[in-house]
Amino acid sequence: MLAGLLIGARAIFPPRDPAAVGSAAIRDLGLTLAFLILVIGLTMALGARILGRLNPQAMSNPEKLVFGFALGSGALAYAVLGLGFAGWLSRAGVSLLLLGLAWWLSPRLAQLAKEFGTLPRRALEMWKCLAGLERAIAVAALAIALLAFIHSLTPPSDYDGLMYHLLGPKLFLEAGSLYPSSDNGYINGPFTIEMLFALGMAFRDDVFPKLIHYCFGLLFVGGTYVVSRRWLSIRGSWLSVAVLLGVPTIPVWASFAYIDLGWSAFEFLALAAMLRWHAEKDSRWLVLSGSLTGLALASKYLGLFGVAILGGFLVLTAKDAGGRTLLRQMLRFLAPAALVAAPWYIKNTIWFANPVYPLVLGGPGWDPTRVELYTAYLTSFGTGRQLLDYLLLPWNIYAHHDRFGSVMNQIDIPSVLFPLVVLFPWRGSAAGVRALIIIALARFALWSFGSQQIRFLLPIYPALSIGAAHVIEGIGARRRSWLHINPVAGLALGLTSITLFYQIRMTLDSRIVPVIVGAESREAYLSRTVRDYPAMKAGGELIRQADRVLLLGDGRGYYCLPWCVPDPDHFRWAAEIVELPGATSLGEWFSSRNISYVLLSWEDLDFLLQHDPRGVMEQASRTLIEWRDAGCLQPEFVDEWAALYRVACTG
Repeated sequence: MLAGLLIGARAIFPPRDPAAVGSAAIRDLGLTLAFLILVIGLTMALGARILGRLNPQAMSNPEKLVFGFALGSGALAYAVLGLGFAGWLSRAGVSLLLLGLAWWLSPRLAQLAKEFGTLPRRALEMWKCLAGLERAIAVAALAIALLAFIHSLTPPSDYDGLMYHLLGPKLFLEAGSLYPSSDNGYINGPFTIEMLFALGMAFRDDVFPKLIHYCFGLLFVGGTYVVSRRWLSIRGSWLSVAVLLGVPTIPVWASFAYIDLGWSAFEFLALAAMLRWHAEKDSRWLVLSGSLTGLALASKYLGLFGVAILGGFLVLTAKDAGGRTLLRQMLRFLAPAALVAAPWYIKNTIWFANPVYPLVLGGPGWDPTRVELYTAYLTSFGTGRQLLDYLLLPWNIYAHHDRFGSVMNQIDIPSVLFPLVVLFPWRGSAAGVRALIIIALARFALWSFGSQQIRFLLPIYPALSIGAAHVIEGIGARRRSWLHINPVAGLALGLTSITLFYQIRMTLDSRIVPVIVGAESREAYLSRTVRDYPAMKAGGELIRQADRVLLLGDGRGYYCLPWCVPDPDHFRWAAEIVELPGATSLGEWFSSRNISYVLLSWEDLDFLLQHDPRGVMEQASRTLIEWRDAGCLQPEFVDEWAALYRVACTG
C-alpha cells in the first residue's frame, strides 16, 4: 500500500521546472528520499533472499548486510534490464516492477523495518565500546558521509554523468528499450548500475542516480570495515576506514552520478569472498565470489582485470588439489561470473560482432582510425610507457598525480599511507591479509598496462587500506596522548581530517544548500557549476528546428540533446575536421550535418590538448580559430569558460 502511494505521488508530482524556485524543491527532496528508501529496502530484501539460497558458511550479520546489498542491487538492476530487453522500459513498466517486488517481498520489508528500528540502540552500544581513536575516526567518517550526502542532493553536474551515466538511461527510457548506438559508444557497454538509475529517471528524477551512487559509496567504505574484521582488531578496522577516507576524492566521487564505487565494491567483495573460500574451503563462497565478479564485469569493462586476477589466484592456490578438483573450482567461480555478465556481452556480440564494443575490435560506426584515436587518448594518461616509467609508477602517481587524473586532478591522489603495505612481511601478516595485499599489488600491475587513470585503481583501495592498517597496528611506537595512538595512526586520522576539511570547503564554495531548499533554481546552480552551461543555454535559445550545435571535444549531451551534437569520444569531430581539404569544404561539412553553431569549451579543450598524442585536437582547434578570424564563425555568446559561434560560411 505504502509503495503504491509513493509511486503514485512520484508520478503525480514531477520534479520542478529548471527555472523554478520555492517550496516545490522541498517536495521534490522528500519524494526523492522516500523513493530511495523504497528502492534500498527492495534491494536489501532481494539480497537477503539470494543469500538465503546460497547460504555461505559462518557469515556474520554485518557480512550479510554488505554482501546482501551488493547481490540485491544486481538483481534489481537485472529486473530493470529485463524491462529494457522486453521493450517495457517506461514509467509504467518501472512502476509495475516496483509494485510487484514490494508485494512479493513485503514480509521481508516489514522485518527490515523492525531491524532498522533497533539501529540507534545498537549504534549507541557500539559507541560505548570504542576507545578515543575509534570514536574520533567514527565522528570524522560520519561528518564526511553527511556532507557527501548533502552534495548528492544537488542537480547533476559531473562530466561522465552528463556524458553517458545519466544520458544512457534517459535515452533508453525515451525509446522504451535498449538500442545500439554508434554515436555514444559508452551507452553500449555494461550498464548494470545505470539500470538502477533508470528507476528514478523514469519519473524524471536525476538526483536519484546520485543518491544510488552515494549508497554504493557507503557499501565501499562499510565493506572495507566489515571485511577487515576477519583479520584486524576493532581498532585496526577503524584504522582501515581512516586510511580509506584519507583519500579526499572518495566522498567527491560518491556524490557524483558515477558508477565507479559500485563497480569497485563488487570487485573488492568478490576478492573478499574468494579469500574466505581459500581459508574455509566452502565452495559457496566461491560461487558468491563468481557472482560478484560477474556484477563487476556487468558494470564496467575493467571488471575483466578482476576476473584475470581472481582466476589466476584460484589456479595458483588450487593446482595441487588435482586436475578434476581444479576444474570444478574454476567452474564454480567462472560459471556464475559468466552467467551474470553474459547479457551485456552477448548483446554487443549480436549488435556489433564485438563483445567489448567499441574497444579493440571497433564495429559499426567505429572504423580503425576512430578506435585508434580513442585508444591513444586512454593510454595518454601517466608519465610514459617505457620500462623506466613502469618501474617509477609507484612514485609518479604521487609526484605527478595530475598526469594520471581526468577529474579533480588536484586531489586525485592515493593515500600516502598505502605504500606501508610493502612492510607486511615485517609485520608477520596473517595468510588472509598477505593474500589481500599481494592480489592488490598484482591488480596494480595489471592496471599499469591499461589506461593509467588513478580512478581506475579504486577496486584495490579497500585492500590497500586494510593492509596499511594492519601494518600501522604493528608499529611498536610508544602510545601517547589521550587518544592512545602511535604517530602513524595519528597521521591516518589527520588525513581523514583533511578530507573532512575539503568537504566543508566544497560545501561552502559551491553554495549547494540554496538549490536544495529551493532558494536557487536548478538553472542558476548549473550555470555556476557546469562551465559551458551558460553557452549551451544560449545555444538552446538561438537554435531553430533544423539547426544543431556542435560541441567540439565535449561529450556532455544530457542537458542539450537532441539539438546539440556532443563528442563523447572527444576526438571524433576533430579528426573529421583535420581531414577536410580546405575552408570551403569545412563550410560544406557543417552544412551537411545541419550544424549552425559551434560551442567551444576552453576548459575541455585545454584538458584534451594535454591528452592529444596524435595532435588531432590541436590541428582542429587551430583550423577553427583561423576560420573564426576569417569571419566564418561569428560570436553569439562568450564568457571566460566557453564561446558559442554561429557558422557564417556554409560553403
